Amino acid sequence: MPSFFIAWALVALSAAPPPAPPQVRLALPALMEKARKQPTVEAAQAAAQEAHAKAREASRSWWPQLEVTAVGGPSQRLRCVPDADHCVQTEPSGQTQLGFAGIFGRLDAKLTMPLYTFGKISSAKRAAEAGAQASDALVEQSEHDAAFDVARAYFAVKLGRELMVMLKEGLGYLQDEVAREEKLLEKGSGEITEADHRRVLSLRAEIEARLSEAKKVEELGLAGVHFTLGTSEADIDEAPLAPVVFELPTLEEARRLALGRPEERAAERGADATARLVDLEWRRWWPDFVLVGAGTLAGSTSVEHPNNAFLSDPYNSKSGALGIALRWAPDFGTRGPKIDQAEAVAAKARAGVQLARQGLAADAERALAEARDARDRMASARTGQRHAKAWLASVAQSEAAGLAEPKDLSDALVQYFGQHARLIQATFDWNVGVMAFQRAIGQMPESLRTVEED
Repeated sequence: MPSFFIAWALVALSAAPPPAPPQVRLALPALMEKARKQPTVEAAQAAAQEAHAKAREASRSWWPQLEVTAVGGPSQRLRCVPDADHCVQTEPSGQTQLGFAGIFGRLDAKLTMPLYTFGKISSAKRAAEAGAQASDALVEQSEHDAAFDVARAYFAVKLGRELMVMLKEGLGYLQDEVAREEKLLEKGSGEITEADHRRVLSLRAEIEARLSEAKKVEELGLAGVHFTLGTSEADIDEAPLAPVVFELPTLEEARRLALGRPEERAAERGADATARLVDLEWRRWWPDFVLVGAGTLAGSTSVEHPNNAFLSDPYNSKSGALGIALRWAPDFGTRGPKIDQAEAVAAKARAGVQLARQGLAADAERALAEARDARDRMASARTGQRHAKAWLASVAQSEAAGLAEPKDLSDALVQYFGQHARLIQATFDWNVGVMAFQRAIGQMPESLRTVEED
């Protein structure tokens, strides 16, 4: 009988699910470091590697190019008549026939090397290098975007949790008040009316609805964190939501700094690449001087080779040549339209650079305005919360002394928690606004010290 219970216990233990792995809690600096390894950043890095490879390919266009062809197989029997020194005809005579009397092999090699191209190689090389530099700037941009996205998700989680803590506190106050009023109503006391009680109940329902919204904010923020980490088995640190320390510059300074963003460098380098391509199209009017070499080595065990330098024997031959050739393909009909197309693309790229500069300066101005607004709202909400807290304490004292109306407590609670919620929201807006402003002026969004750390 004991053995049965032991076996049953072993089966139950083996069927039990394994313990869940402990959740990893990450602070903002660690999250930002993880964000720089996101697939979007890796894709941009791969594109930059491809662009650099093309630049290396363009820089090696002057290298010699060798093409080798080797052929081997059976061959027929052919003899010179009367002999190899006086090969008037072959035996068997007439047309070449299919035969398998020996083995045939042939090796052909061709060598080409540009000597002077009137600047075509230089133009192609500079265009490819500019394209590679533009790709590098886009990698930096993708890193900035990834860091900002994970910072916004991080602060969204903290926003949702701070709001839930605040709302649960307020819900506790209201639960106590509802219980107190229900007792008074059961006793038939004149201290409270049904309308006053309904007012408190509706306020409790409002807080419960706000709790659901705060929970959604937290979950959406966690979704962004999990996207960055690639797993749901992670969470953020437990530090409270606190405003970061950051000094906003002037408007003129912000607009100037915005011109150093990676997007501006990418647009400028892209425009430079298109200008180099226009130069390349113009230079294609000119020919190329090319070093050309060729060599052939062929032999057959069943075909006799005539001793005559003027006869071409495909079965047995040794030849080679080296010289300078002029290669030219002017394309009179299409060269002009191709130049026009390249110039139109270059003009579009130059306009894109101007548009990028104006747009980036305006984006920095917008980010500065939003950060200033959040900073000012945070200061006002902090003052309002202090006054509302004093109001709530005064009403609570009056209520304990039986001198306060039921409406006074609900009004004080609404004002206090409203100001508290505004402060939490303004703190979130300030922190995210600072990260957005850092990105808008071309800086990598980074974790900053908070007010408590000062």
